[in-house]
Order: sequence, then structure tokens, then C-alpha cells
Amino acid sequence: MTTFAHVGGGIVVAAAVQHFVFREEITASTIVVGALLGLMPDLDSIFALLFGKWSLGAGQLSHHQYFTHTPLFFLVLMGLLWLAAGWKWAVMFGAVTLTHLLFDSWSTDDGIMWLWPFRSQQYSVFPMGIHSGGIYGLQFYSHYLRMPRLILPELALVAGGVYVIFRYLFSR
Repeated sequence: MTTFAHVGGGIVVAAAVQHFVFREEITASTIVVGALLGLMPDLDSIFALLFGKWSLGAGQLSHHQYFTHTPLFFLVLMGLLWLAAGWKWAVMFGAVTLTHLLFDSWSTDDGIMWLWPFRSQQYSVFPMGIHSGGIYGLQFYSHYLRMPRLILPELALVAGGVYVIFRYLFSR
């Protein structure tokens, strides 16, 4: 998924948790927290760059190979957050970050390590060779965004995030 879909998806999931689980009104904080948590798992891109898993020349990013892109990592953080800040923050954090990992497993050629530390194999739902032939960077996105199986969920997540924002803004 692209950054825009992760942000949109984070906003949608945060709003759903706020409304359906907590039974509370969606606030500006819900939207901001959802957007930031929607991107949080991709902060490991910084480590990928620093430790040679991302070649700027080829535009190849392999940050899904780090333990920081695994469910176990975020479940541990969720537990620590539960202890430090309470169950609501932990539930919000877990819902948004774990959904990010689901999005990273949708129709990709790499997926994530769902069974880490027991297995380092990466799993993808509907795997496709979207980087086949060494396609990265802008060329990759040009190719990626022409595939219905990929562009439709992207558009749905972005539209969902925009809908939540507009609904919040115009319901006040």
C-alpha cells in the first residue's frame, strides 16, 4: 500500500474504534492519531536506509524484513502501552498498527513476517510480482496504480479517510 492508503486506513480504523468500540464521538485527535499510527510501522524505513536494506539508486525498499514490521513487535508495544497509558490507547494502537500490517500483505510480492520469530518467511494475500523486472520508484507506482486489485483498495482507503475528515468537519 502507498503512504496515502496507510494514512486513510489509519484514520478509518481509528474512527471505527472510537465510534464502535469506545462509543465516543470522533474528534480531531482521533483523526490525527489514526493518521500518525497508520504510518508508524513504516518508520522502520529509516532503519532500512541506515542499515543497507534500501538502495537509493535502485529505489528498492526491504523494510518488511525487519522485526519492526511484525505482529509480535506491535503486540508487545500494545501490551506496554496498556500498562503505561491504559486499555483504550492500547486498543487504538493495536487496531491501527496491526491493520497497517494487513494492508502491507495485500497483493504484494513480499508481504510481512506474520509468524516471526518462529519463521522469517514473508506472507502475502494474493501475492503478485509487482517488483518483477526490477521496477521501483516512480516506475513502480505507475505500474502499481494501474492494477485494479491494487488501485481499488487504495482508493477506498483514501476515500474513507477523506470521508471521516469531512464528516468530522461538517458535523460540528
